[in-house]
Amino acid sequence: MEATIFLGAGFSRIAGLPLTSELFKSDIYAPSPSALSRIEKVLGTWEKWHKENPEENAEQFIGHIFDLSKSSSSPIPWKWVVEVIAASIATPRGPDAGSYNRRYAGRITSPIKCREHQLFWKIVNKVHIRGVISTNYDIVIERGLRHREMMRNRMPGIFYGGLDKPQLLKGTALPFSIQEQNRLVELTGKVPLFKLHGSLNWSFESGNLIMYQDMRPAFRRGSDAAIIPPLPEKSIPLWLKRTWAEAQDALFSSDMWIICGYSLPLYDTAVRNLFEQASNKNHPKKILIMDPNSKNVENRLIDICPLNEIICLPGLPDGIDHLNKIIIK
Repeated sequence: MEATIFLGAGFSRIAGLPLTSELFKSDIYAPSPSALSRIEKVLGTWEKWHKENPEENAEQFIGHIFDLSKSSSSPIPWKWVVEVIAASIATPRGPDAGSYNRRYAGRITSPIKCREHQLFWKIVNKVHIRGVISTNYDIVIERGLRHREMMRNRMPGIFYGGLDKPQLLKGTALPFSIQEQNRLVELTGKVPLFKLHGSLNWSFESGNLIMYQDMRPAFRRGSDAAIIPPLPEKSIPLWLKRTWAEAQDALFSSDMWIICGYSLPLYDTAVRNLFEQASNKNHPKKILIMDPNSKNVENRLIDICPLNEIICLPGLPDGIDHLNKIIIK
């Protein structure tokens, strides 16, 4: 059986990262006084906007500023919003908080220490993973499945689906030395990871997409991380088009979808279209939804994928045992 896994913010939340609704409320590391000033201005703009639009959420605010940034009417630069999003997510928490430098915490080469994630990947590795798709900006998936095949814990490793190879990630040599200040790590895993909205370890430099082992683009130069908000399908930037196309192929060719921590919001039209176009009416799929509100997600999914078998499970961590029983049948 081939499975494609779709992971949203709820998956990262169990590892201590903020949900989208918490991006402007969480502890945010400001690497400089000027960064702190920009962060405070973004938070103030968010609070004012939310009072005027109480029914809408942080993700819609992000999209609102992105749209306004195309004109001269935006109250704050889009780059400042990217900085706050990036810093909010990349601020090290839990075991990563003890890093020697907060800017370089949580490296891809460092395995995830979240037990729930470890169990999740151990279970889903019992089937053939056709691909992993995520709307998340963080790198917890990379740290769970690892950057290369690991024989000891049987992790298949990842590479970034839709992007050219070789995929060489810049980093700082540890332990640091004057003689060897930098080193490269190549992604050589078997499973394509499709990051639909970009990633906090990606950055555009001189027109080229550069990848890092950590999330340093979140903190430098006011954040130059290569990320986008949820957008209509027609607005997806050219550099991500292949990622979306290959993600759709993975969904289309799979027997099973495992959707964890993603609520399928109505305003995320591009992802809804992705599911609808990948739903093969001649080859119904088994769709497992892992979410505390899985029934709500099911109702939304039925509208766009009506002929599939949908099974509702609790979210993480409660749904792990349920998932295991279904996988081993």
